[in-house]
Amino acid sequence: MVSSERSSEDQFPEILEDIKATLRVSMLPAPLRLWSSDPRLLELLWKHLRSNLETRFFEYAADAIRKHAARMVWGQPVCRRIDAEEISLLTVQKCRLVINIHHYINPKLLLLVTALVETLRCHDFEPVRDAGLILSIPKGVPAEMPTIHFLEESSLSQRKRNVLKEIQSVLALPEISTEYLGLAYCNGFLEQAWSDLKPFAQTTTYHKFTQHLHLMARTLVHGLPFPLEINWNDFASIGMSGVEFLNWIIPAQDALPRLILNMAALKIGMDGLDDASRSPYPV
Repeated sequence: MVSSERSSEDQFPEILEDIKATLRVSMLPAPLRLWSSDPRLLELLWKHLRSNLETRFFEYAADAIRKHAARMVWGQPVCRRIDAEEISLLTVQKCRLVINIHHYINPKLLLLVTALVETLRCHDFEPVRDAGLILSIPKGVPAEMPTIHFLEESSLSQRKRNVLKEIQSVLALPEISTEYLGLAYCNGFLEQAWSDLKPFAQTTTYHKFTQHLHLMARTLVHGLPFPLEINWNDFASIGMSGVEFLNWIIPAQDALPRLILNMAALKIGMDGLDDASRSPYPV
């Protein structure tokens, strides 16, 4: 498991368990893992984010982003089927677990980060009026979602570490993300997947798709049922500049559409478009 998450859980386990239960995910995802390095920051953000994240609107908005990403990448050469002769069935199943979790959580993270950016930029919101979408979803990690333990990057071979560094560079990731770290432990899959994803990630089509997801996320968060009510002074109260925080999360906002597209492509290659268009863990 990533060491930063382990130490965070040791420091304040209750809020982290609430985050996992509300987001319905078995691991502490980035960027929340990064924010957990400062308990005051995490507590501040979670206090304002929580009410929207447990609504049906938020779940359905994430479903819409996931489906749109899958539909966009469908038909691209990157979505080729996995050849059973190339990788063992056991490895395929290990990969599926990693892909499913991130295919599920990354659209939620894009919405979460985008909501913060839009709020701090003082944009106007128009909350959804459908009473059914304001209802809370059942909390808790889905029973069928496994807990994946991510080992340290340093325990990987130099060749795999080089691939991870290249992924981080090409996708402009703030850190090596857990989906690729998890896939690095699936014998041979990461290298094969990245050889397909890399040229696609450098195309104008890919850039256009990321812009579509950015726009979609911004549109959806403007309908969040509850106001975030977080402002620049809240950050000053914990000794942080709001501008500093905004500059910190914008790289995550920029990176998440790329992560979403890549997981959608891998999910299609593994299980087909119909499965990739649905939530791996529906409410």
